[in-house]
Amino acid sequence: MSETSNDVPRHPRLLDLNHIKSYAIMVVGVGIVVSIYYLFTGFGPISGPPGRDFGGPRPGPGPFLQPGGALFGFNLWPLWGSLVTPSLTQISFGLVLLAGFGTVAYGLRRNNSNLPRLPLLVLLGVVFMIGTNLIQGWNSIVSSIGGSSELLADAVRILNPIQFIASFNSIQGTLSVHAVTQPPGAVLTMYVFYLLFESPGAIAIGLSVICSVASVFFVRGIYRRLLDPEASRYGSFLYLLLPAVQVYYLANIYAVVATLVAGTVYFYLQPGVKARLVGCIVCLFLGTFISFLFAYVVLLLLVFEMLQTGFGLSEGVVAWLRRTLFSLRYLAVVCAVVGLAYVFLLVSLGFNYVQAFLYATASENPGGAMILSNFGQYVVTRAEDILDIVVFLGPVLTVLAYRGAKILRADLSKDPASKKQYSLFLSSLVALLLLFLTGAPKKGETARICMFVLPFVLIPVLVYMDRSGMGRREKITLLVLVFVQVVIMQLFGTYIW
Repeated sequence: MSETSNDVPRHPRLLDLNHIKSYAIMVVGVGIVVSIYYLFTGFGPISGPPGRDFGGPRPGPGPFLQPGGALFGFNLWPLWGSLVTPSLTQISFGLVLLAGFGTVAYGLRRNNSNLPRLPLLVLLGVVFMIGTNLIQGWNSIVSSIGGSSELLADAVRILNPIQFIASFNSIQGTLSVHAVTQPPGAVLTMYVFYLLFESPGAIAIGLSVICSVASVFFVRGIYRRLLDPEASRYGSFLYLLLPAVQVYYLANIYAVVATLVAGTVYFYLQPGVKARLVGCIVCLFLGTFISFLFAYVVLLLLVFEMLQTGFGLSEGVVAWLRRTLFSLRYLAVVCAVVGLAYVFLLVSLGFNYVQAFLYATASENPGGAMILSNFGQYVVTRAEDILDIVVFLGPVLTVLAYRGAKILRADLSKDPASKKQYSLFLSSLVALLLLFLTGAPKKGETARICMFVLPFVLIPVLVYMDRSGMGRREKITLLVLVFVQVVIMQLFGTYIW
């Protein structure tokens, strides 16, 4: 495709001087922000997680790999974990993974046809996901889901799932730290995985496989509505290699949340009314039953429709409002049906969703809304939330996303496809910022909690790779750069679950 912006050089390389300069500026900028953060907050000693709100970092490796020592004596935000010095065995294993991925990349580069079929790409993504987590040892995988503060500790005590829902409001305060701030679906989801796989290690692997397969199906479906088939397949594989996905899709309930967000958007973009409504209702109900933060997807779709009808208000505000309200009819029906489902649970089982939400909110913020009770902490934690995502995304993808967004914005009036792509990307960020403004999440754990934003952040990345004229070589180079970041992060960090 031809160039669409003067900001995009002709046939650029990911590692040319222009790009490297941008990556460096990005790294320095984040470094300055982090330095300012610690200048005002100081360095705290390592003492596990900061309070009962956060579970804890995955413990050091078990028998498979010996742990290295702590590199710094504090929990190093914005990694939301601790830096460690890897052992020689860990470094060797990391090099083996890099060699394996390098072989895969070489094969993809040598193959002049399209990328392999999606099932093979998913298999590769899952294998490397398990492999990068094994850098920290098998015990790290087991303990990430089998710890005393994890959801599985509550799930194994369930005798009757229906009774668990019925009594949830009365027992919510007795649940573990992660379960008390979630709806009952979080524990019940882990209960289902416990019935299927039994042992913590098998649950972790099973959860990662199921969520990876389902996520790729939904993510590719979204991309196929916006991009060509090859770009959608490439983007789906790139999604599986993202550092946050590689680190947190293994044994984390937010992998299920991210999958359901992608599923909701996937069905919402379907042309068939029946598929759109039924799929959205199922995904939205399951998502809100698992996490209170799933309201994000409603905000996303609301803003998306407003942006779709709001570019170019030549006919006036009244006409725009009329068109917007009409475009929101499907979202209104979906939300109404999900709301009725919770009314049914209240009448039939006595489960009060609003009461559970208020209890979780009070548990997270016992002093009241953070913006009122501690404005300084509110401001600092909002910065933490943003930078946690940025750091895990990395300098390369962040720069490419920024450049791709500029291309889309420049093409809004000329290309209908750009309008839809930009609307979905921008609505995902606006919805996320609105979520942050409410005071949630309480701390900068967003690389884990907010993985649901990643499929939409990749849209301008894929657009940039296509419209800047980058060929297969540069696309494979991007995969390698992202995977190298994953291995480095797994070697030198342990992350709080």
